[in-house]
Amino acid sequence: MKQAFLLAAGLGTRLRPLTDHMSKVMVPISADGMPLLEHLIRQLKDQGVRRFVVNLHYKGEQIMAHFGDGARLGVEIHYSDESAGLLDTAGALRHAAHLLDEEFLLVYGDQLHNYDFSALLRRHHETGALATVTLKRSDLPANGDLAEIEPGSGGHIRRWFGRPHGITEFSENLYLNTGLDVLSRRILDEIPEGRPVSLDREVLPRLVAEGAPIVGLPGELEILDIGTPEKYEFAKQWYTRWQDARPRVNKALLLDRDGTLIRALPRGEYLTKASQMELLPGVEELLARAQDLGYRLLVVTNQPQVARGLLTQAELDALHDDLARRLGRRIDVFYACPHVDANGCGCRKPADGMLRQAAREFALDPARCWMVGDSFRDVQAAQAFGCRSAFLRNEFNAEEESRVQPTVTLERLTELLPHLDTAV
Repeated sequence: MKQAFLLAAGLGTRLRPLTDHMSKVMVPISADGMPLLEHLIRQLKDQGVRRFVVNLHYKGEQIMAHFGDGARLGVEIHYSDESAGLLDTAGALRHAAHLLDEEFLLVYGDQLHNYDFSALLRRHHETGALATVTLKRSDLPANGDLAEIEPGSGGHIRRWFGRPHGITEFSENLYLNTGLDVLSRRILDEIPEGRPVSLDREVLPRLVAEGAPIVGLPGELEILDIGTPEKYEFAKQWYTRWQDARPRVNKALLLDRDGTLIRALPRGEYLTKASQMELLPGVEELLARAQDLGYRLLVVTNQPQVARGLLTQAELDALHDDLARRLGRRIDVFYACPHVDANGCGCRKPADGMLRQAAREFALDPARCWMVGDSFRDVQAAQAFGCRSAFLRNEFNAEEESRVQPTVTLERLTELLPHLDTAV
């Protein structure tokens, strides 16, 4: 599965006043301020999704400003504009039909979960269904739409109970609809154009009643709604516990930017426009090989020109979008410290704040990671973090090399390849 449609157009009225000035899907879910929608995109990317369609209505400009075309996260994002009026779930899909593949995931952008879609995809492919929906048990069946599965049918849904249905207890083969679906493009032909249409209250009930191939997959999964301030606070706590509980087993190349991915400028000069960026020899080969070996590719870069007023954060993001595209969207994420030393922050290298943030977000084992850079700051950050370091020589950093003892010293990026861990 390569594509997902993310529902992100809602007003978030129950979450006010937090949503007075931001979209509900953009509320921070992590201690580092990661928006909920970014967590979902990263989660789906880990499962092979590389293309996203996001529908926009309320505060859509904030979503577009944060994600751009997705390059900084190593994905492609397209937007479906509903500024003229909300179209509900199915109406949103019909409106975005020109952007959708032959099959795609449908995911609510305001739900927090860590669902593995692989079994749902297998069921969808085995049955050739128009729609395959994720189902679960719940203590409160009256709060959602219910589906009854035909016994021994491979998940065929024979009855659909839309809210309000008056059912307060589950019976055998009766499950709650979660809203996590795999859809065939053929279902778009069943959706009227030009008006709001609900998938769960209008389209699926009619198709089930007609005997169409609508399939359910029951499972045990935890999905958190963030629709009220109380639920949002609980979801943040749940996310923190989940992050802390994950085993730190993943490996990464933690990459400086200037002098590592692109040619270094003379000391005292600052990169402020895309025309100054020139990829270093071997960078594409290194990234491709490292990615094949299972390494995360994370940029961790000091960018004090923001604090100095030479560049805005939006302009820096645009530079990273451009660089990410030049690198084939292989970079998983860009971490950039906008401060100067006098700010006393914990993220500016040689402090290891950005590396520790990456470790939390990507469950990294420092012992399996490499920090690659051309400055003493990169090596000292690696030592503070507890990972190996590779110092890349260039015409401007001979004095810096004498100040540190990296794990390896490189003349070219590709010299790191023999040192990479081949174990996944």
